[in-house]
Parts: sequence; structure tokens; C-alpha cells
Amino acid sequence: MDEWHEIGIRVIGLTRKLVTALSIVDTDGEAAVADILADYLREQSRDLPHVEINAVEVPKPTACRSVLAFSPAAADTARTLVLMGHIDTVGLEPYGSLASLATDSTALKKHFAKHESAAIAQAAQSKDWAFGRGWLDMKGGVAAIAEVFLREARTRELPVNLVLLLTPDEESASRGLRALVPELIKLKAQHGLQFEHVVNADYVAPLTETDENRYFYSGVVGKFLVGLSVFGRTTHVGETFGGVNASALAGYLAYGLEHDRKLMAGVGGEWLPPPTVLHMGDRRQRYDVMTMDLAELFVNVFHLSPEPQAWWRALLNEIRRLVNRYDIELRRRYNRFVAKSDQQLPRYDQTPEVIDFATLLARVEQETGRAQALAAELRTEACAAHTDERQRALHVIRGLHGQLPPGRPAVVVSLLPPFYPAQDNTRHDPHTASLIELARAEGLKHKRIYPYISDMSYFCFSDRESLAAWAAQSPVWFDPAEIDGYEQIAARVCNIGPWGIGAHTAEERVHLPYLRDTLPRLLSAALHRLAGIE
Repeated sequence: MDEWHEIGIRVIGLTRKLVTALSIVDTDGEAAVADILADYLREQSRDLPHVEINAVEVPKPTACRSVLAFSPAAADTARTLVLMGHIDTVGLEPYGSLASLATDSTALKKHFAKHESAAIAQAAQSKDWAFGRGWLDMKGGVAAIAEVFLREARTRELPVNLVLLLTPDEESASRGLRALVPELIKLKAQHGLQFEHVVNADYVAPLTETDENRYFYSGVVGKFLVGLSVFGRTTHVGETFGGVNASALAGYLAYGLEHDRKLMAGVGGEWLPPPTVLHMGDRRQRYDVMTMDLAELFVNVFHLSPEPQAWWRALLNEIRRLVNRYDIELRRRYNRFVAKSDQQLPRYDQTPEVIDFATLLARVEQETGRAQALAAELRTEACAAHTDERQRALHVIRGLHGQLPPGRPAVVVSLLPPFYPAQDNTRHDPHTASLIELARAEGLKHKRIYPYISDMSYFCFSDRESLAAWAAQSPVWFDPAEIDGYEQIAARVCNIGPWGIGAHTAEERVHLPYLRDTLPRLLSAALHRLAGIE
């Protein structure tokens, strides 16, 4: 039997085993699946004494582990390539009453064979598709890179070292990859490694309903989470024009920022998805008849590592434009009320100002003379009060704003965790050019930016000056030692993964022929190209 045919069969078998073992993010299943993979790698490499397999504990409330495997080259070299993928999945909520079948591909296919969508029904009736949570995102890719790692460790054809990273928590805060960074640094020091390129195997999907292209991505998108803390001026509902309702203004900003084209990023004809609001809330704990004095929202914004000052200035200007539009609209409504009721009720007429976190900190320093100390105290207090990093950041902003005397309503704009840097690798890099050539020869279409948030970004922390600019706008930022660690493992990244449809939905499915017959061979060929073997 052909070697790659055997490997393809093992990829499907391993994927099926991984899918049946739930590893929903923030559950103990993340550790269970890590153990399955660690045991499998140890069993398959038992006759390969040069291969090291380690499970690494990940600090979080639920049981969680990452897996790190290392295969040194036959001859001493610093050159090192990294294969990586995540082992956690999103939850089963989209499956509704079918949740108990979410890991049973046979049962799901039987159900979806009668689906009202002709495309889904046709896929369910075909032997070429496997349905179920994780087949696409991304246990198929994990199985493929695991088998390719074992194949290359066994043959030792590559004149480079190989590292395999299998990480949980990618669907949450990337704690699995972050927990591996100290281990990678130790490995780097112990063997004198130089990380040259990272090959991720996350899923690839159609970009339109009729898109049949398989894609090779030579870079990765970045992500900002923009926080807006809206401090209003509370008033009684009987005197509603006498204040600024923080909840109403926050709602207007949420509407204005949702899919705001002015904050879209693109390069080379590729456009990233526009912003979207991920949270909005206020601090009200009980009902009363006073308008809200504080509301908060955060907005997901994709980026391509723009120049920090220019991008931040554009963001503030856009939020100021929206606040001015809101104020103009409320003035119109007040005038209509006066015309209709013939009542000239008092109106608070100051337009809310828009400031950033750095400005808030400067004002607190001017007021108290100890802004940095206060911020540090508030961070400590926030860690005790909140488990969520975003709520910790908002806690710091609320506390700092409380140090200022009452004044004009304000929208404080900040950078909340998580932050993901981007990387745009073009054909000007010879390794990237070689991969593009390989991808096109294999019928794949090249895209510069992988458009989904990924652990790959943690290999893209290399611009310390830009990071310092972002840190100035963040109430809760990375520890400096953590940034140092990311810089030590920085490398170019790319993504070559399984092809399928419906990630994160109940109709998640992977195309089996591509996963079985093409992806393992393609990943191996990419490693050979990067190692200088064609």
C-alpha cells in the first residue's frame, strides 16, 4: 500500500477518535484530548528514541494540558520548523436538540440527509463528507500534522529540527499556546534552536457560497478588542433632557460601529471582516427611575498591524463623529418635543467628549499625582473581583474615572484583552515565495492573510515600538516578561489546513478526500520546501 494512502487512513482514524472525545473549551475535556494525543504520539514513536513528547499543564480553572513534541534533525543544526494546531472546540449549543449527536458523524449524516437545504442534504448523503463538532475546526488538521510529524521524525529526511505544538484554549484566550512559550524557550536554549517558520493547520473554508477554492494563507490577521466606557450624566426620567443617558449613547455607538466600513482593514485586494460588537452592558443591579450613568461595550476589530498612532487617531475620530451625530439627533428630538408640547424643559447641552485611556490616566495624574500607583492598586483589586480579563480592565477604568471630580460626560476608549498581532508575509520572502509556488502547483489559491483569529499570532510579536504604543492604551496588558518570551520565539507563519464548511455551526463538516489524500502530503511538501528540499 502507498505510504501516503496509509497515512491518510490513519489521519481519518485519529480524527474520528478525537472528535468522539469532547474537548469543548473551558471544560475538562481539553485535558482528556491532550492525553489521548500524547499517548498516541508516544505509542507511535516508541521506536524513535530521539523524539521527545511532553504534556504541559495549562493554568485555568478546568483541567487543561498542551502537548509539545520535538524531533531533532539527524545532523546538528539550529534551523527549526514548527507544526501547530489547537485541540479545543467551541460548544454544542448550535446543535440544539441534536447536541447528543454532535460527535457522532454517522447519526448526524442520517439526520442532515433530510435537511431542507439541498447542499447540506447532498453532503450528508455523500461518503465524501464527515459531520460533527471538531472534524473541521480543527481536529482533522491536528490529526494531519500529528501524522506528518511522525512521518518526518521517522524518516529524518529533513535537515531541520521539528517541533509539534498541540494547544487547548485557542477558542478562548490562547492560554494553551501561552503556557508552551516557556517550554519553547527552554527547548531553544537547550538545543540552540532558531525558529524559522510556523506551519499551522487550521481550517480553510469557502469565502462565498459558490467558492470551491482551497487556500494557502501566508500570513495571519490581527485583532483589537476596543473598549468603550460611556460615562453619562444621570437624571430622573421625568426630567430626561437634563442628562446624558449612558445606555442610550452606548447603544447608538454599538449601532454605528457595527460593520463600520471606516474601520475595515485590507491589503492587496483582500479585505478583512468589518468590526462587530461583542458585548454591551450597564452597571444597574436593580430597577429605579434614574437614567444610567455608566454603560460599557467592546468591539472586535481586525487589523493588519497598522501604524499605532495613526490608527488610534482614526478610531478616536470615528467615535467622535458618532458621538456628535448622536448629540445632533437628540437636539432635534428635544426641539420636536418643545414644538409639540410647548414646554421649554431644561436641557443639558454639553456634548460628551471622547478621550482615550492614556488621556484618562494623565488627567488622574494631574488630579492625584499618583495615577500609576492607583492603576496598579485597581489591577490588584480587579484580579480579586473578576476572573474575566476584560472586566478587570473595565474595573480599572471605572476606578480611575472615579478619581476625577464630576464633569462633562465622556466616552473612554481603551484597548482590552485579548490582543493579537498580525503578520503579512509576501512573496518577497524566499520561503514564502516557495510556499506560494508549491500551493499553486497543487491547485491552491494564495491569500496573504488568514482571516480567522489564531494562536499563530503569538509568533508575531516582533515590533516592540508598536507594542509599547498599544500598551499605553490598555488598562490590562501583557507582563513584560511574557512579551520578551514571544519575541524569543518570533517566526514567520502560514496556514495549510483541511477544507470544509460550517465551522462553529451545527452543520460543521470536513471534505474527507482532501483531508485524507491531499493535506498530509501537502504539509510534508511544505516542510520540505521550507527546509530547502524540493
